[in-house]
Amino acid sequence: MVEVGTLAQEHRALVLLYGQVQTRCSAQLRQQAAQIDRLQAEVMRLRAAVIVHRTALAYAREDRHAVGPQASRRLQVLVERLQTLARERRIVRA
Repeated sequence: MVEVGTLAQEHRALVLLYGQVQTRCSAQLRQQAAQIDRLQAEVMRLRAAVIVHRTALAYAREDRHAVGPQASRRLQVLVERLQTLARERRIVRA
């Protein structure tokens, strides 16, 4: 038959080990919670960066669309002016 003293010692040893396991698990949970907080903050920063990027892209597209035809016409006028000046220069040389 097992002695009461031996059972008490085993019980103490098991409770001590259980306490150590519980301490380790609590520490891991705190570390994981901190990591989750860091990752959630990073997700928030990345989402904000995507919003900024998409907004800038939308503005650029609007600007290109609004300025596009005007810039094209202005470029055509400049090309025609250069061609005229080049012809005039050739006439003057000749």
